[in-house]
Amino acid sequence: MSEAGSAADGRAGLRAEMRARRASMAPAERASRSRRIARFVLELPDVRRATWLFAFLSKEDEVDTGPLLLAARRAGLRLAAPVVRPGRRLAWRELAWPEDPDAREPLTVPGRFGIREPDPAVSREVAPEVADIVLVPGLAFDERGHRLGYGGGYYDRFLASWRARGGPRGALAVGLAFACQIVSRIPEGPWDEPVDVVVTEAGVRDLRFQGGRS
Repeated sequence: MSEAGSAADGRAGLRAEMRARRASMAPAERASRSRRIARFVLELPDVRRATWLFAFLSKEDEVDTGPLLLAARRAGLRLAAPVVRPGRRLAWRELAWPEDPDAREPLTVPGRFGIREPDPAVSREVAPEVADIVLVPGLAFDERGHRLGYGGGYYDRFLASWRARGGPRGALAVGLAFACQIVSRIPEGPWDEPVDVVVTEAGVRDLRFQGGRS
């Protein structure tokens, strides 16, 4: 078997294992861990200095970004979420919220793959270059910041383009996952874009300063 074929098989097996690990977590435990992750993210100095936070809207048993988005909004951050475009491309729209001051969720509509997207009737598209922080989902992350996604390459394409265009100084890609999704090494391909920071309920791994990036 070729090296590329072996890597592909390894990634497929790891995806199945990570899905099973996440699915085995009780909903209450997932919610509790998600709230802890939100606190760690909001305590990051880079987030405290940020203006724009680009964040995924959770699906299925991912880390729930709902508490994080609500707290970020209350802290005055401007928020955007992804919209799937043709060509496996992500665009971003600013999140709008109901007029009710007690509203806990932004205004969204169903998108592709069962993922919620900002309601286009009340939101505007935002240039990727404004993003100070991009929160990135994944099935697994390794100790170097490499990420195992769902196989579509959407975030790898976005991060490559975002970095090439040059976002704000100090802009960060932050991977969110549960501690059970961290592995020693992910078989990577030439297209993979690692994240700068990984946050789990166990804490923060800042790969800019710990030598985790290779």
